[in-house]
Amino acid sequence: MNAPDSTKGTALRRVLVPIVVAVCAVSGLVGCGEDAPTPASPPTVTPSSPAASPSPTPTPAPNIAPSRPLEILLPKAGARIQIATDVCPVVDGMLDPDRRDYMVACYYVAPDKPYSEPGSEAPDIAVLAGHTWRDGPAAFNVLYDWASQAFTVAEGDEIWVRTETSGTQWLVYRAVSFHTPAKYGGLAADTSIWGEGPVPGRLLTIGCQQQVQEGVHSTNNIVVVWTYDRVADHAPA
Repeated sequence: MNAPDSTKGTALRRVLVPIVVAVCAVSGLVGCGEDAPTPASPPTVTPSSPAASPSPTPTPAPNIAPSRPLEILLPKAGARIQIATDVCPVVDGMLDPDRRDYMVACYYVAPDKPYSEPGSEAPDIAVLAGHTWRDGPAAFNVLYDWASQAFTVAEGDEIWVRTETSGTQWLVYRAVSFHTPAKYGGLAADTSIWGEGPVPGRLLTIGCQQQVQEGVHSTNNIVVVWTYDRVADHAPA
């Protein structure tokens, strides 16, 4: 049997481009006129109508601070995937999730990288990696069909992520784009995946693109780009 290939191409890099947002505050316009003429007769006093009931204060959206992810749920496929306690190992410059259990994914953060743990107001991209394997079960097999060489998720599909700080709540993301970059020189340089500056609310799931021919090593990755949508109180039944 062929073991799963390493998940990610060489270095994980991004040149951070400062983004300056110009905010224009517009002053309210107060009208000023000439002295008004004295009215010929006293103004008619109209009884005031009862004060309207105050509108209810909207409930603020839950704020889940960025923290270590624990579990992934893909409702459409009915799949639950556990996430390793430790960050993804880096082997020869590539992310390589623990090979002792192909069904466990991992997350990636590092002191010299801008990536964030998942949260409702995460300041930058969250990265999840998992093995794929054509000869047996693996964490991210559910995302791609190697026989047809096609993604099994579509735009708008959801991924749910439970974290240390979310408790019984889940961070819900929606799929927005799909990529199969080359491992070497393709993935790390692809700004359509990483952006050119901070991308709050973006989540990446990265695995290997298994080949149709058995015994052929993977040369490309499969990447789904997800964007944060909401917080769900409970996992779907």
